Amino acid sequence: MATSDEMGPKVVSITVRVRTNTGAEKDLRVNPYESDALFWGPDAIDKLGLPYYVVQHGADEAFELRREAQAELNRTGFIIGPHKLYCRIELAKFDWEGPGPFNV
Repeated sequence: MATSDEMGPKVVSITVRVRTNTGAEKDLRVNPYESDALFWGPDAIDKLGLPYYVVQHGADEAFELRREAQAELNRTGFIIGPHKLYCRIELAKFDWEGPGPFNV
C-alpha cells in the first residue's frame, strides 16, 4: 500500500487573508487535515450548509448556525467558517489580538 507521501500532490496549507468592516486585515491559516471546505458568506451557508444541517442535526441547530453567521457578519463584515471533518461548520469569533481559531 502506498504511503500518503507516495500518493501524489495534496493540499498542505491554506491561508485566507480577510479584511473586516473596520479595514483590519489578518491572514488566517486553516489546517487542511482538520477541514475539508470553507464557507465565506451567508449564501454558501444558506445554499449548502443549512439543507445538510437540517437533515443531519435538525432545524433548530441549522437555524442557530445561521443566526451565528449573521451575527458574525454584522460584527466583522465577513463570515468564514471551515467545515470540519465529521460534519461541523465552525464559525469563527474573531479576536484580532489573540491567535484565533484558525491559526495552526
